[in-house]
Amino acid sequence: MPDLEDVQQNEPVDQVDDAQQNVNQGDDEDKLPDIDNLEEALKYIKRLRNEAKNRRLKNKELEAMAQKWKEYEDSQKTELQRLQETAAELQKALEAERVERLRKEIVIETGLDPELAELLVGSEKEMRTIAKKLVEKTGANRKNSDFYAGQRGQKVTPKATTFNDFMMQMWNEVESKAKR
Repeated sequence: MPDLEDVQQNEPVDQVDDAQQNVNQGDDEDKLPDIDNLEEALKYIKRLRNEAKNRRLKNKELEAMAQKWKEYEDSQKTELQRLQETAAELQKALEAERVERLRKEIVIETGLDPELAELLVGSEKEMRTIAKKLVEKTGANRKNSDFYAGQRGQKVTPKATTFNDFMMQMWNEVESKAKR
């Protein structure tokens, strides 16, 4: 089994310690110096920019080291472990989809506002109870709504299926408007 040093291609492990020491040293320097003129302010800004640059470089190095370590860990896993992790991720996604489907089903059955569906949590029984309470409180029961009602109380006629039916509907509409 290869050592961590082999994976890091003989990079010194002390880099992490150096980065931590630099961060700790920076704590003492956080005190603002007395700035009396523009030159001192510019020097201070330049120093801060250099510190930020050094920290960004250290962070990039540490990210690279972390990536190498993750690759090393992954290389040491057996195929069974990888498959188990994948199965666990898929199981979690399946459960999330099942809950979402159940929420949609309950929203349709109860007539709850779809924007309130995210409030449905817990088991199926708990979700149904919450949905009933929300419908009672909001009074928003879409089952009673008639989406096919005509404008201003006018009757909605069914769609014509043939050309003759269409012409008959048009004729009747013209006649009814003429009678008014």
